[in-house]
Amino acid sequence: MNNWKVKIFIPILTLLSSIVYGQKPDVNELSVKRAPANVTVEISGSNFSSPLQVFFGGTQAQVLSSTDNLLEVRVPRGSLYDEIEVKNLTSQLMAKAPYPFMLSYGGGPLNPPQFDPQVDYSSESGLYDHCLCDFNRDGKLDIATANNNSNFINVFTNTSNTIGVISFVSSIIPVNTPTLNIKCADVNVDGRPDIVLSKSGNVTNGIVYLENTTTTAA
Repeated sequence: MNNWKVKIFIPILTLLSSIVYGQKPDVNELSVKRAPANVTVEISGSNFSSPLQVFFGGTQAQVLSSTDNLLEVRVPRGSLYDEIEVKNLTSQLMAKAPYPFMLSYGGGPLNPPQFDPQVDYSSESGLYDHCLCDFNRDGKLDIATANNNSNFINVFTNTSNTIGVISFVSSIIPVNTPTLNIKCADVNVDGRPDIVLSKSGNVTNGIVYLENTTTTAA
């Protein structure tokens, strides 16, 4: 099933208004700026009213405890170097930490020969850009592409089940235009990351918005 709705926009000034219930959360401080996966991190701030979600880059974290001013969350595997984001599910308002969080691994010096052989996945023609987000909210990062020589893009769903063993299943999504750059974010604040691409080819003054309509984790 295609879990994406394609919407093409020409850049215009649009006024969006909505009735918002509740207050916007505010993130002031993190107990640590870097930590390994599964470690507990404290997030201090205000207006942490339940229900809420916390994201480390494109990956959702488990909330262990919450008060109005303090959250305890578990660092998820696959966290990206990005600001931690707290989202109030009632008001649909979000806040980000004032600085990025880095997932750390520990260990000794880097030894390039210890990398396993590369694994290749084919994409549509003209692969130019990519982004990583957990599109189906199963705790694993997926990959989406921008392709400047095709009217299609790829979404690679992460189907890995064993730590250290990677597998992806590719889906081809029609966008009816070549694309150049890609970003993923929860644009419509429904808890699922959407895709935004810039148009390429003969028409470059527009963007393509793909609304994520995934209902359950794969």
